[in-house]
Amino acid sequence: MKKISMICLAAGLACTATAVAKPPLQVAPECQPTTPLAFAPVKFENGKLRIAGDWVTYTGANTRAEKAVYYSYDAFEAYVDGVVSTDNYVNHYNGGFGTPAGSNRQPGNVDCLGNGYRWWGGTGYNLPLTIEDVTGYSCFDSAVAPIEALDMSWGEGPFNSTDPANTDFYVAFLTSNDSGDCSTDVNMNTYSGFIWQFGPGSGNAWYTNIDGIEGQNGEKLYMPAAGGSFQIFYSDYFDGQFFYLDTSSGTQPLLWALGDAGGSTTGYRPGHSTDAGWDDDAPTDVSFTSAECYSYAGACLDPLQKSVAFGALRCPADIDNNGFVNALDYDSFASAFELGDACADFDGNGFVNALDYDSFASSFEAGC
Repeated sequence: MKKISMICLAAGLACTATAVAKPPLQVAPECQPTTPLAFAPVKFENGKLRIAGDWVTYTGANTRAEKAVYYSYDAFEAYVDGVVSTDNYVNHYNGGFGTPAGSNRQPGNVDCLGNGYRWWGGTGYNLPLTIEDVTGYSCFDSAVAPIEALDMSWGEGPFNSTDPANTDFYVAFLTSNDSGDCSTDVNMNTYSGFIWQFGPGSGNAWYTNIDGIEGQNGEKLYMPAAGGSFQIFYSDYFDGQFFYLDTSSGTQPLLWALGDAGGSTTGYRPGHSTDAGWDDDAPTDVSFTSAECYSYAGACLDPLQKSVAFGALRCPADIDNNGFVNALDYDSFASAFELGDACADFDGNGFVNALDYDSFASSFEAGC
């Protein structure tokens, strides 16, 4: 097993000292919305992140535009147009019928300490490459579908490109079926995904809602299998073939609680993970040593995770997320309903009752 270093919150919570110079966490600035300009498939090759297809202008279009967004994994906690209530949570919006693709999935801004926004390591910290493990998904979700909706938030340091003419910022999201829980060494070559190009920005915190992830030649981004992992790579320089890590202070993922973690969360957000993951910061060199495995346990939102949510565009009754509405969906929901399981809380109001059954049945009859 790898050594795990702990991270402390600046809010006075006790925590074990770390052997690595990791800054105490603090409340991040309010993150502002931003939209990609273009995107392209990428993959790791011999320790470098290279482009693996054609650039596509980002429009947010998708092949299942009539369907709604549902998260399978959520450490982002977004609400429609910023209205913080379970009714406006993405998976519960409109009585359980999901959130329209292209909507403003705005992160909620209150945590268990009464602070707003998200957590981060501060303006003097740089973390342009990180890996997080995924141990499970939502109640019925088989997680075999491609990722068609992706929400992320991050801090972006001052412009510091090796090419002054290149002022764009890039965020890559890659997945692998390899574990990211620090139990085994990292094989970077198993990660592939997409990178999004954003316009110039400096010294701010951002969030983005991305819909319709498919390359020009049909490339897709698939959810990792349970037990797999995802990777986030921030770049401020692209030489036409390879992307290079952004080394400016302040560039890092923002942090939030995952799924049914404690604190202010109420158990309705999907996804599971361990508290530990890989942070490439000691040193930042696109590789990982045992000293770069960290635990984010011990916070009031416990544990903190990289602020990411992903899912698919699906029909409401397709609860196993396999692209079809059939008897398997009905039987799974009915079994959960009979047990009074919270998984059958279709409308997300905190109760399992006849309204949930009726709403699911109507959606099931409508098909897909």
